[in-house]
Amino acid sequence: MVTDPLDLKVEADAPLPMIGLGYNHYISPKWKVGVRGEAFYLKLSEDQFSFEGSIMDLSLSTEYILFKNFSIGAAVSYFALDV
Repeated sequence: MVTDPLDLKVEADAPLPMIGLGYNHYISPKWKVGVRGEAFYLKLSEDQFSFEGSIMDLSLSTEYILFKNFSIGAAVSYFALDV
């Protein structure tokens, strides 16, 4: 039986290690703002298999603490996946 060398199926399941930074700043004892960014880049190469891609996740948030263990907040996020 002869198979086509271009007929190739590859599967992989693995966690992707995102690298990022975050910072929270308390404007007052009850109000904080935060920023966070994470990124991942992958480039694999073999004779007939090539893969390149990136993931980026950015967010900006604010939170106001109304009572102990209860707060209200809002966040804006940007997510990009390039394969």
